[in-house]
Amino acid sequence: MIGFNKFNPDSKQKKDLKMNKYLFLILSSSIFNLNALRAPETPRTKQTTTREYAYIYMQTDQELKQGESVAFDSNGKMSNGIKHAENSSEIIFEKAGTYQVSFLGTTTAAGSCALFLNGKPMKGSEYGAISYYFRNMQIQAIITTNAGDKLTVRNYSPVLGQASLRFAVGKPGKQQATNASILIVQID
Repeated sequence: MIGFNKFNPDSKQKKDLKMNKYLFLILSSSIFNLNALRAPETPRTKQTTTREYAYIYMQTDQELKQGESVAFDSNGKMSNGIKHAENSSEIIFEKAGTYQVSFLGTTTAAGSCALFLNGKPMKGSEYGAISYYFRNMQIQAIITTNAGDKLTVRNYSPVLGQASLRFAVGKPGKQQATNASILIVQID
């Protein structure tokens, strides 16, 4: 027959083949035994943790004296764990947690604002706007709250001797422009 050669191992090769056969049996049985020892996989469950969020904004002119808080006139999308009454400055957290807070405002004068939690300034949250025309002010912070805590955005300190900060609004397009907004998202 063409292409098939008969394999005739010598005694050393027979011994090696026999040894390889035993090694194969030992190793394969060890692998199968290890698989039998593994704990069965538990089915994964979907986490149903509810994250709180709120988008609150202002579309009216507002002038703030030093120490006064921004009164947001409108509520956007909000979860049940964050409360805000329209035309109010207080945002109330009904659920303890850690939140990312982003405030954006357009003013007509240089000035600064800060986040206040329960009437006290949040360290690292004072931001200012200094420019010749409209000023964009942005505050970003991560805060930790308890249930019932109240958050406000306050005109914190005058810049260049000005005692008030004006959030002006216009209508650059077809809709009324938003001159201040705050976005709150629970991160833990």
